[in-house]
Amino acid sequence: MISALSDEDSLPAFGEMLSNDAPFDHTVIGKAIIEHYTRHPRKHFYEQQKGETRVSVHLKQDFISIASTKFLIYIADACGGSRTKVTDTLLGYALAELQLRGYRLPKAVFQTILRTFRTDQFTFNVNRDGAWVPVVLAKLAPSERA
Repeated sequence: MISALSDEDSLPAFGEMLSNDAPFDHTVIGKAIIEHYTRHPRKHFYEQQKGETRVSVHLKQDFISIASTKFLIYIADACGGSRTKVTDTLLGYALAELQLRGYRLPKAVFQTILRTFRTDQFTFNVNRDGAWVPVVLAKLAPSERA
C-alpha cells in the first residue's frame, strides 16, 4: 500500500487494495495518504473564501467511499487537528462518507475537529460523483446517549 501511494499514478492500485480489505496499519497508511496528496496537489481541489466557515473540496479519485468505517474515523482524527488544504480535503471526504453511512463521530474525535474549526456549523462542500454535497460538522456530533 505504501508503494501504491508513493507514485502519482498508482492511486488506483491503492484503491484496489482498500476494496479487497487488505490488512494495514491505519497510522502508517493515513500518514502516507496525507503525504501523497501533499506531494501531488493537482490530485485534489480546495477552495475557501477568506473568513467563511465552509470549504469546497474535490478528490480526482475518490477512494474514501470504499474505505472501512474504522479507517474513516482514523482519517477524521488524523486530519481534524490541523488545517491544510490536504487535511481539510481528506477530512471533508471522510466526514461525507461517515454521514452517508449514518455514523456519528466519537466524542474525542468530534472535540478535536471542533477545536480546530471553531464552530459546529463549519461546512464541507464535497464533490461526490459530480454533485456538491454539503456536510455540516454538527450533523456528525456524537449522540447525547453516547
